[in-house]
Amino acid sequence: MRATLVCLACFFSCARPPPVEPTPMLLPAPVAAPAVISRTSLARDASGVTIDAQGERFVWVRGVGLHQVKPEGLVLTLAVASLAMNPAPDFEDVAIIDANRLALIAKNEGFVVGRASGQRLGNFCYLPGDVQQADPSAWQLSRALAYDAREDRLYVQPQTFTGYGTLTGSELGLFDPALPNPLEWQAFGERTFSAGGMAVASRARTFLGAGTRLYQYDATAHAFTNRWDLEGLVASIEGLAFDRQAGTVVVLDGEARELVELRLEGP
Repeated sequence: MRATLVCLACFFSCARPPPVEPTPMLLPAPVAAPAVISRTSLARDASGVTIDAQGERFVWVRGVGLHQVKPEGLVLTLAVASLAMNPAPDFEDVAIIDANRLALIAKNEGFVVGRASGQRLGNFCYLPGDVQQADPSAWQLSRALAYDAREDRLYVQPQTFTGYGTLTGSELGLFDPALPNPLEWQAFGERTFSAGGMAVASRARTFLGAGTRLYQYDATAHAFTNRWDLEGLVASIEGLAFDRQAGTVVVLDGEARELVELRLEGP
């Protein structure tokens, strides 16, 4: 009960800047298919992939915790049980912030926790207060989370639903990891758009994966600028990460339970 009260308090305290008005979602024609650099079998049900500053890869295994991907297999580095959330929500994605912090998202809310201790260090709330005031039963779900280390920003891509389950919008929220409220809120022109994963190379090169399609989004121009069709290369995009050292995009293929590293063609 205590956790529920804390969560509700976060909902009603959340405020957001005026959202950028939605525009028609114009999707570019697909560019050349990317090259597959590597495939890594996970053999586990993962819901997110992230890469730290040293280029090490990690996945979040549902109900278990954060695992480092090593040649010999997955090594648990942070267990769900250490998060001191009773019960722990079903986390949809993960993003490493720095050597000491990582972010997790669940229904309505994100959490910043210690990488070693699991201690809760903060929350970021992507169910804004104005949405709750208009419809107290409204809820949001995001399956995509990313972190941009150069600008120190968390990116979340939720959809908004009424209490009856009616879909009302699809958005992109940008957060400072130290603050609970979004710094920016952008509404997509197509409310049915829901990314299974997201990765940020830069503000102008934000990658969103849905199904077997990978999109490049410019968060300044509020426009989609590139598209890659990955059919035949991946079965279902359930997570994305950008490897800055290699300049590649790593896709978590949820259906195949593997990581697929891609080198993209195009700008």
